[in-house]
Amino acid sequence: MITMEGLVLKLPPSLRIVGRPNPNHAHRVFRSVSLASASAPAPAPLSTDPKLGPGSLGYLTRPDFPILHQELNGKKLVYLDNAATSQKPAAVLNALQNYYEAYNSNVHRGIHYLSAKATDEYESARQKVANFINASLCREIVFTRNATEAINLVAYSWGLSNLKKGDEVVLTVAEHHSAIVPWQFVAQKTGAILKFVSLSEDEVPDVEKLREMLSKQTKLVVVHHVSNVLASVLPMDQIVSWAHDVGAKVLVDACQSVPHMVVDVKGLDADFLVASSHKMCGPTGIGFLYGKHELLSAMPPFLGGGEMISDVYLDHSTYAEPPSRFEAGTPAIGEAIALGAAIDYLSGIGMQNIHDYEVELSNYLYDRLCSVPNVRVYGPAPSGTVNRAALCSFNVEDVHPTDIATFLDQQHSVAIRSGHHCAQPLHRYLGVNASARASLHFYNTKEDVDDFIHALNDTISFFASFNLFEIFEFFGYDRLVTGQKVTRWEGNSLSLSREHEEATSMKKSKDPFEIAFEEQEESPPESPVGLDENEGQTSAGPSAIVTGDLDASTNVNATDPSTLGTVSIGTAGPIGKNKEDEEEEEEENMDVEFGKLRPTGDPVKTAKMQEILAHFTEEQMSRYESFRRSGFQKSNMKRLLTSITGSAKISVPMTIVVSGIAKMFVGELVETARVVMAERRDTGPIRPCHMREAYRRLKLEGKIPKKSVPRLFR
Repeated sequence: MITMEGLVLKLPPSLRIVGRPNPNHAHRVFRSVSLASASAPAPAPLSTDPKLGPGSLGYLTRPDFPILHQELNGKKLVYLDNAATSQKPAAVLNALQNYYEAYNSNVHRGIHYLSAKATDEYESARQKVANFINASLCREIVFTRNATEAINLVAYSWGLSNLKKGDEVVLTVAEHHSAIVPWQFVAQKTGAILKFVSLSEDEVPDVEKLREMLSKQTKLVVVHHVSNVLASVLPMDQIVSWAHDVGAKVLVDACQSVPHMVVDVKGLDADFLVASSHKMCGPTGIGFLYGKHELLSAMPPFLGGGEMISDVYLDHSTYAEPPSRFEAGTPAIGEAIALGAAIDYLSGIGMQNIHDYEVELSNYLYDRLCSVPNVRVYGPAPSGTVNRAALCSFNVEDVHPTDIATFLDQQHSVAIRSGHHCAQPLHRYLGVNASARASLHFYNTKEDVDDFIHALNDTISFFASFNLFEIFEFFGYDRLVTGQKVTRWEGNSLSLSREHEEATSMKKSKDPFEIAFEEQEESPPESPVGLDENEGQTSAGPSAIVTGDLDASTNVNATDPSTLGTVSIGTAGPIGKNKEDEEEEEEENMDVEFGKLRPTGDPVKTAKMQEILAHFTEEQMSRYESFRRSGFQKSNMKRLLTSITGSAKISVPMTIVVSGIAKMFVGELVETARVVMAERRDTGPIRPCHMREAYRRLKLEGKIPKKSVPRLFR
């Protein structure tokens, strides 16, 4: 038995809760199991900190999660993508399997044993959810597919019935897309106005500005409890109180808080609250909406179908009471039951214990990450009064976040996320397109954080080893700066010829970037980033948070909080894609063996590169830095391969078009093509036949997955 701050644990691979006490109670007794019985022993800690050492919650609970015991590419899996989804303990997996093996049946329909058993367990799970968040009634819990559907339920059922033209819905720029888009739909249909709160200097949604934005026109406040990007924790009790003072309702997005801390809906006095099972150690395909009973009772159905009705006639129907009114059709029965098992598991540990441990681990992650050179972490700094949630979104200077995530995964078996994290408005506000994110849960350990930081340092060193001038040689970068054009590729260098006098004189009055993109029939297409094709790929600063009616081209300036959110959302048609783009987005990933690429660093080329950059204007340098940050875009890859081969019939898989991966792939491809030329005793430039043979060889060598056959050459 191990005692930790009042928490009594006898390590389980599967949990058995004694009774059903309050989920936030600190004392639980589990079935005993030896540490030696776990498939992977607890790793040795790297410090003597008792809160994060071998007796900590991460080491004690880790044996319960089968997926964490595996190795990938010969290295221990380090899973740090918990904000996207959590891993599942054996108790949850067993509950789901037991349902399908022992009493699989539909609910609320049959009178036989299996149906009665399934119905009892399904409704028991609802009661567990209600207890877990301290709801007054289990009837205030509606099962949904996920939190996104729960928000849409409120938007369409409550929003369309209660909002009218001129009414205001207040949100923040840090909301998840699923908390923004449904209300854009509603605003388009009702004429309601969406208002957005900006960030404070500490990169936290400015709650004082939110308070000032509230008025008699405010009918609803939609706000996250914990940001999935900034890791900020908002004072929900204050926000709810302010909203109620003006007669507004509050919908709380608790997806990042319910799995990590005590959430009490009665204490918050929230009107609506949503959460998702898969982020709280439960299965996918199930989430829930909490709504005050009087609000749910007044709302019309969201979907029509079986079990949501009271009576059906040919000309009309009457509807069941909540929650059945909002659960049309056969629900995710097994998933709901497994969610109940997940709640049992979390309740057994105690949510306050989970929160306290994660605060310590989160602070450690933040401090270690901030110690890495050239790393920018978003969100508030932890302090005595400010707690960060258990995640860090960050960027590394000159390295694309997708490259970071790919290298960490393929070389170190560290799983993080890269992208906009379903928060594009927030990233635009921060002046970036994407970020990398490491997110923790209670089964993570200090050693996981140390492994991640070690891997990140290695990743940064790897990408820093590339000499950009050598990469730009592939692109004909000499021509970009000097006005020369590429006439052919030969050996390791470019054959260049001077433009005729008129073009040479014109270049003196033109930007070199513009010259590089002028169409010339006698020269191959250039490869650096086109100003038109990649416009907006690398934002220089905060941009429009919300665009209003497209015809009016109304914008809200994120840098001016006074203009934020006073725009009524107009209609917008779907964004179309051509068939080729859709096909290329379906291409499989192309794996590259990173270790087989030689780092570059020719001092002569480095000096030449610095000399070139010294003559850049401020605007040119800004574009150059943008090019470095944004990585290789699809158009650049096409130009590169076209200029190498002289073939315009090239299709590039979207999945390899990120900076480091593209550089490495092209480097291997070109080197292999040169080997082919040497074997065939061919002279002159690299031709398409050489590239095709090079690609075939790389595929046979396993450097490109056999299941992936991108159409590089038609």
